[in-house]
Amino acid sequence: MRSKTNFESFVYPKVLTQTTMCLCGFHAFFNMKCTLRSLIESDTKIKAFNHLKLNLKSEFWKDYDRTRHFIFNNCKRILDQDKVSLMKLGPLEKYMLKFLSYNDPEYLS
Repeated sequence: MRSKTNFESFVYPKVLTQTTMCLCGFHAFFNMKCTLRSLIESDTKIKAFNHLKLNLKSEFWKDYDRTRHFIFNNCKRILDQDKVSLMKLGPLEKYMLKFLSYNDPEYLS
């Protein structure tokens, strides 16, 4: 029997399918938060819940709304056209992802 390499034994978690092209940044941020929480959590029940959240549409949309409001209320660099775009399920721009990764209290907790 051949032994598996690290690459072959790595497991990718199943995540929600992106429904529109405009949601890639939100999916990336949500997946990152759930995965990191699952990896660092010591309580196995909370670890499992964070892993399962990756497949719960309701949790994604809750996080989407919370993230969008957080950006609107806290990101000083947001442009008017970005606000319009975000209100229409627009993309989460790179600078917004960078802002969120340094400032989102839900991500940092």
